[in-house]
Amino acid sequence: KIPEPDSRYIKRGDCDTLFITADYVEDRASDEAAHMESNALLRFEFLEVVIRISVAKYADAPAPDADDAAAAHGHGHGVVGCLRRLLEENLVPNLPPIAAELSDDFRTSRLYTREVDEAFVPHVPLLKMLYKRYLVRADSGR
Repeated sequence: KIPEPDSRYIKRGDCDTLFITADYVEDRASDEAAHMESNALLRFEFLEVVIRISVAKYADAPAPDADDAAAAHGHGHGVVGCLRRLLEENLVPNLPPIAAELSDDFRTSRLYTREVDEAFVPHVPLLKMLYKRYLVRADSGR
């Protein structure tokens, strides 16, 4: 569990503050901000939050026992050590089993098949027309 109610390092409110900090846009009326959802993180913002949470949670926390194998594997108080600790102690043990599956297995076994190809090929002209009709161009804003 990442936020800890009794922690002096990272509580739920601290996580909320880190989210708000990463999602901050100086000028919400700018063209750049117009294409961004409020209360949603872009990929780089998400990574920033994960790194900030790891530092907040572990930079001042007691280090793992020095005799521990994890401590010998680079768990220090630096950013890399904090991130490694967050991933290994909080995220990986709580992932559902499906997260360990290769992301391309589903596509390879279910989508890249002769049956799917035969179902879509007759409709390629219509699919291309639909794509062109509803294509959102960055320069036109539609």
